Amino acid sequence: MTSINLRLEANALKTDDSTFHARIRRLFINGMHGGVNPDFREASRDLYFRELRVQLLALERFNTEVHTRPLRARLQLILSLRSSRLVRYSRTHWVELNECQPNLLVQLQQRISAIRAVRRSIVAAKRTEAINALTL
Repeated sequence: MTSINLRLEANALKTDDSTFHARIRRLFINGMHGGVNPDFREASRDLYFRELRVQLLALERFNTEVHTRPLRARLQLILSLRSSRLVRYSRTHWVELNECQPNLLVQLQQRISAIRAVRRSIVAAKRTEAINALTL
């Protein structure tokens, strides 16, 4: 169905919701920390790649449905592309990102600005070609 090629780190941390402790931990992270794990390594593996996967799936769905259902495809894209968790992730772990992963910080900033540009172009009702150019 999809042709998403992510790095191996994307599958390195699988969420195990089978135990009670794991469910409580996930609830605590979502409730208290806004979906961003306080542990930098787990947040990098889990949140960043999960959000990347969601965004790539949304873009792929948009490209397949834009010619048959343009209004619905635009609405689903604007609802699926979100940058709030990535912004929260960069604000929570800014020290580690600056010291250990400056390239990831640059990628985050580029991705957040691209998401905002795509959302602005959808609201401005720009053509599909312009939206696809921004997603690259």
